[in-house]
Amino acid sequence: MGRFLIVLMRPFLALFLMLLLQVAAGMVVMLEGVINGRTPADGAMTDGLFNVPLMSVSLIVGDVIIAIACMSIFRRRQYTRSEYVPSSATWQQNMVGLLGCVSGVVALDLMTELMSIPNLMEEQMMAICHNPWGVVAIALAAPVGEEMLFRWGIMGHLLHHNWNVYGSILFSALLFGIIHMNPAQVFFATAMGVLLGMLYWKTGNILMPILLHVLNNSVACAQVWLLGDDIHEYSIVRSIGGSGMAWATVAVCTTACIGLMWRYAVSKPAGHDATMEGREA
Repeated sequence: MGRFLIVLMRPFLALFLMLLLQVAAGMVVMLEGVINGRTPADGAMTDGLFNVPLMSVSLIVGDVIIAIACMSIFRRRQYTRSEYVPSSATWQQNMVGLLGCVSGVVALDLMTELMSIPNLMEEQMMAICHNPWGVVAIALAAPVGEEMLFRWGIMGHLLHHNWNVYGSILFSALLFGIIHMNPAQVFFATAMGVLLGMLYWKTGNILMPILLHVLNNSVACAQVWLLGDDIHEYSIVRSIGGSGMAWATVAVCTTACIGLMWRYAVSKPAGHDATMEGREA
């Protein structure tokens, strides 16, 4: 038990730093609002009630700091490809993994709407995504910072300490989901974390999960830009023919995701050992 807690010290230290940076960003924006006499009205947080560019830049700075801090906290030199990556997947196998991830994201998007999971951060995210600095924060800085922390840092750290592969993926994904705190994002982020973890495990390259994360967040920002205020009325479920068709799509995409990701997980490139169990640090 003692060794278990020691192994988790670095991951929880990095998580604490991330939370501290988020709180600091919020306090900077709050202080700026107080100085300039802005106060919330009707319980809504909109562009006129907090400094969106300042908030966006604060988030960017926080993500950059956490990405750099991970290199120190998790001691990058200890984690080489030969120590915890089972194989270098071919581009054909990576395409299978990416298709599986895309299928999973489609299913998750539909399930989030079908289950009417409340989104407590919708107004804030809309305000941020309408600002160019906000787009950089959401679509680029956040994916880099979060992947460096949860996949490169935490997941790699656990694998380095001989954790089970799937246990490492799931644990880092759960932390990834919980840290979002918003109900609509917790479910989505946890499942997404599993898919991103699979990509990192098979490729040994943090660029792959970062690119998928960037794509996912960029699509979300694009929806805000294209739909504007109509986003409140927009429904993916209605656009594809109602709840019956939506649930059928969820079933098909989920089945495709599981099948493709399973194939991806068991694939073994020639000349490489595809098991990570029992690897020595």
